[in-house]
Amino acid sequence: MGKSTQEERRQRKNTQDTNNKEEVLDDIPEDEKIRLIKSTGILENFKESGVRIVQAEVGKEPKIREIKEGEEEEGKEREGEKKEGEREEIEEGEGEGEGDDPYAYGVTFQAFLYTIPLCAVYCVMDILVHRQYSESVLLFPVATRIFRVAPLLWGLVYYTNKNVSKNWMQFLMFMGSLICGSYLIWVVNNANYIGVMKRCPPLATLWIYFVIQLRLLPSCLSLLGSYIYFKYMGFKL
Repeated sequence: MGKSTQEERRQRKNTQDTNNKEEVLDDIPEDEKIRLIKSTGILENFKESGVRIVQAEVGKEPKIREIKEGEEEEGKEREGEKKEGEREEIEEGEGEGEGDDPYAYGVTFQAFLYTIPLCAVYCVMDILVHRQYSESVLLFPVATRIFRVAPLLWGLVYYTNKNVSKNWMQFLMFMGSLICGSYLIWVVNNANYIGVMKRCPPLATLWIYFVIQLRLLPSCLSLLGSYIYFKYMGFKL
């Protein structure tokens, strides 16, 4: 009995020592195991012999399996399809973002956006100049004049806004700003009331549009030129 008990204790001790050694060996992280395999050069020998080491999941041993014919090409094709799908998703997301931007529709829609406030400016100037001479303002005549001017404004805005960044267009708008501003000042001071009511709304609208579309320096110079003309001619407000 005493001998058998001692033998059992020895076996238990040997079993515990073996388990402790296995635990110590298994304590190495998976990434460290892969790094050690690569550093020893064994991986290159496996590649030459047609064997691949597959990264193991967390808590599992690395798997080594033989590469079948055409398997590597299929894997590359799958990776390419996956990348194409991700690229399409990104492009779709960008397309949705562009759909929210009104300026993404081009110069045609931009001209429409600019025409709306310009028509509002024309309407306000028309009402003000009529009220200045105590003329009655009726909805139908004002609306008729606005609908008559709107297509012309849209065409002007479309063409000028399309080429607004070009130097020759900036020069033309600079001259247009000078002419509209100076002529508006002359009309207010010299024309009769009918001429003022007919000419002031379109001249003021064009002048404001040209000044807004010009770059900062040409815009300031055009305003300065109109002011010099106003002072030189001795006009009064």
